[in-house]
Amino acid sequence: MPFEIAVFSPEKDYPNELELVLDLFTAGLERFHVRKPHSSVESIRTYLSSIPAEFRDKVYVHYNRKLAQEFGCKLHLQFQFAVIQGKLQSCDSVSVHNLEEFKQIDGRINSCTLSPVFESISKENYAANPDLDRIPPDRETKIIALGGVDASTIAKAREFGFDGAACLGGIWHSTGEPLQNFKRIQSATQLTAAL
Repeated sequence: MPFEIAVFSPEKDYPNELELVLDLFTAGLERFHVRKPHSSVESIRTYLSSIPAEFRDKVYVHYNRKLAQEFGCKLHLQFQFAVIQGKLQSCDSVSVHNLEEFKQIDGRINSCTLSPVFESISKENYAANPDLDRIPPDRETKIIALGGVDASTIAKAREFGFDGAACLGGIWHSTGEPLQNFKRIQSATQLTAAL
């Protein structure tokens, strides 16, 4: 299974953001998370309507089932909203923050993000969880590393046993333009795959 690179949208609007997102898709992005916790439903609707239909099956909408369905996107939920009284709610991906949460969804869903793997680039004082440096190899659910992922850490995420890595700060808050940051991460991933 190829190592997957995902990108999270910046929480706050970024100059020319939608144009850059389209550039990322054109450059090979396979998974894009729309996570805008401070935006209105209407502004997220406008955002999603600006993404061409050909890319929407690669888009994971956070929190809002109705918008995900309306635009033919996937739904991503936080663990506390995805697992209610032991029952997994219908969704495509879940955020988990430790291996105990992961065990509750393993085999019941296609993929999840697990964080924080490295010290956050975009959030102050959000340190890595040292227990996430070895991922159980016997699992059914794909685990995407999140937190502090950039070109300098992505090889370690693969080494730890993750199936992919999601970038937020490594794309939008690092030195350089988002597209160049993505291409550096892609290159670092391809280099580690060749080893």
